[in-house]
Amino acid sequence: MNSDDVGQHHPAPRSGITPAVAVLLWVFPGWPISWVLLAAAGVPVGILFGIGITIAMIVYVSRAGSAPRPVAYVPPQALPRHLTVRREVESLAVVDAAGGCGWCGSRIAHVNDDGHLIPPRYWHTVEIEERIRTKLQG
Repeated sequence: MNSDDVGQHHPAPRSGITPAVAVLLWVFPGWPISWVLLAAAGVPVGILFGIGITIAMIVYVSRAGSAPRPVAYVPPQALPRHLTVRREVESLAVVDAAGGCGWCGSRIAHVNDDGHLIPPRYWHTVEIEERIRTKLQG
């Protein structure tokens, strides 16, 4: 396989070996082969092979490490209607940038009887459930 684009958001997987395997191939067969060539064919051939395979592995490993990983696009699943409505309605019951309530517009935070701050989603639970029920019925 090659790295050509095979469709929208579906690049093809890269062929070849991982950087770890490339280093292992250099250490085990490549390095001893350079010594064998050094002993059998003479100094220049063995040294050139050793330098060449070392440079090739460095280039390959550095290139493979910077290569982007393939991305598979998975379209989002459609949620059931009741979950979509619930998310939409509950998204209104948030603390806005000024620290107020996004549901009722109050500029001060909601506080329970103990003096603890209550998020708008819990403070307006009855109203939120009623709005969800009316949206689902209509």
